[in-house]
Amino acid sequence: MADPVPECTALGDKDKVTETEGRCRWAAIADEPSTATVLWTRIAEGETLRGIAASWAVPVGRMLAWVMHDEDRYAAYRKATEVAAHVLMSEVIAIADQDGPDLGRDKLRIETRFKVAAAHAKDRYGVQAAHGGSTNVQVIVQRHGPPAE
Repeated sequence: MADPVPECTALGDKDKVTETEGRCRWAAIADEPSTATVLWTRIAEGETLRGIAASWAVPVGRMLAWVMHDEDRYAAYRKATEVAAHVLMSEVIAIADQDGPDLGRDKLRIETRFKVAAAHAKDRYGVQAAHGGSTNVQVIVQRHGPPAE
């Protein structure tokens, strides 16, 4: 349960939220039974905590503290980030198969997905050598045919 915020009163416009109003909004949202389910779903679909917090006009730090405060909630959060890692990895082939002149950007997008997936789904995407050391993955994107204009 979120901390009670005694100075909470009627909340103003979502686009002009003070720090106190953000804490008040989070206190109200955290008390809703569906909050965790909505949060896990949005994370699993690839949204970030910062993006979700912004859409709810609440402080991201307070939201993350709430997630981490309860071990069951934190386990559900970790599972949602693992699902999001699988979603990111499902995008890699489509990015590599795109036609276009910006190979550097595509390589960065692919490498970033690998790194995020390795962080959130270590068992599946964290590359470990047989001797227990880590191994780097090198991504090389090559296109065949005439360059796009």
